[in-house]
Amino acid sequence: MGAFPVHGSLINAGTSVTMRFFTMAWWGGDDPEDGTDIAFADYAAHLAAIRDHLPPDLRATQESVSLHDCRLRVLTLDLGKQSLVLAMENYDADERLTLT
Repeated sequence: MGAFPVHGSLINAGTSVTMRFFTMAWWGGDDPEDGTDIAFADYAAHLAAIRDHLPPDLRATQESVSLHDCRLRVLTLDLGKQSLVLAMENYDADERLTLT
């Protein structure tokens, strides 16, 4: 297994990476601050900072399709091929999207 980039540094495969923006504490309302505006602002700033580093197809998808509340159905990471496949369906289960 190799390493892959996460948040600007290399992470070894099998390493746990914690959620940065929309944490379970935020989601459950246990955030000590009113983190809603902060979480969205921080996420938007992060997305803007990495936008130009995203593959063109992912960038186009992110800008044209709302992935909000999608269910992740398949995640396949192939480090040898340096590929990631995500299969998702929207909340109502009437739309499916596969990103490769």
